[in-house]
Amino acid sequence: MHRCIQCGHQEIERGTDEVVTGPVGGPSFRAVIPADICGNRDCGEAYYWGEDLQKADLAAALKLVARERLSGRAHDFCRKVAGLTFEELGRHYDVSPRRLRRLSRRQKPVPASWHKKAAAIIEALAQNLGPLPEADEI
Repeated sequence: MHRCIQCGHQEIERGTDEVVTGPVGGPSFRAVIPADICGNRDCGEAYYWGEDLQKADLAAALKLVARERLSGRAHDFCRKVAGLTFEELGRHYDVSPRRLRRLSRRQKPVPASWHKKAAAIIEALAQNLGPLPEADEI
């Protein structure tokens, strides 16, 4: 039997909860995903499965790459969602990891060719993961 880590209550219920995701310093997105919620109404602690959190992040990344421009911070969020290091992405883009690191801290848009490649990577991941939650910008 599972116990709530927060209050020790032994009743955990399956439900849904709202999570907020998105790049640091950039737009935030809200998604509703499955959650295990403590049955103690005074506690209400929610526990999420990693795959559901990954899908929420991916849904937010899809919204970001659909935009006309992609900032350095939003691009870095997409890189993390894709599970790529600066070195791996640098090889894919044929640029140095150092250049990627510098641009990842900026709000300025990344080059259009990077935006297109990031979109292709995120879209391919989304097809492999199945249905994603709806991510709404907040």
